[in-house]
Amino acid sequence: MKKEIGIYCFENETEKKVYIGQSSNLERRKYSHYHTIKKYQDEFHLNLRENPDLFQYKVLEYCTIDELSSKELYWIDWYKNNTDYSLYNKRRQGFNSRGKTPTEKHIQKVKQGLKEFYSKNPGTMLGKHHSDNTKEIISEKRKEYINKMLADDPEYKNKLAARFPKEPWNKGKKGPEPWNKGKKASEETRKKMSESHKGILKGRKQIVDPETGKRHWV
Repeated sequence: MKKEIGIYCFENETEKKVYIGQSSNLERRKYSHYHTIKKYQDEFHLNLRENPDLFQYKVLEYCTIDELSSKELYWIDWYKNNTDYSLYNKRRQGFNSRGKTPTEKHIQKVKQGLKEFYSKNPGTMLGKHHSDNTKEIISEKRKEYINKMLADDPEYKNKLAARFPKEPWNKGKKGPEPWNKGKKASEETRKKMSESHKGILKGRKQIVDPETGKRHWV
């Protein structure tokens, strides 16, 4: 499917507020707001997390990548001057970083921001690992969340099903047969292999794993 480029918005008609953004892949960007809302603590994402039904998603205009910034500024000003909506956007944007290299100052600022975030959020899993049981619970909860959020979008469900099939792609298939299947090494080759192994294993010893009973070299 061709990626759609343009300007989008989330309107909250109850509070008369709107969030305006730009994207080179509108469909992916739309769902990324729902999937990443817990990472952000701004007013827009907090409201989207608590009351998703209050928001209506709209594509305001399709354009080229080069027009994204100017078009976003146009729609921000249009909402300010022609509607009674106020903006969730904290600043007048119209800027994207595509093709630009971040400065060292910006990199350090991002690093410092991440350090502050993790220091203030002790519940994060930084440096920790989930148990298999917890991973299974998270997987089931994520499936429930996606099904709930996308219940009104069967087309997207079909795309997810096509992207993540239940059965592995190689089920019932066999790989190529080994080149030496049915062949026997000559006596000379076997001697060379034996001498080679002696050189590799020199200075090493063989131990038995007490749990499995298997032998291996160390």
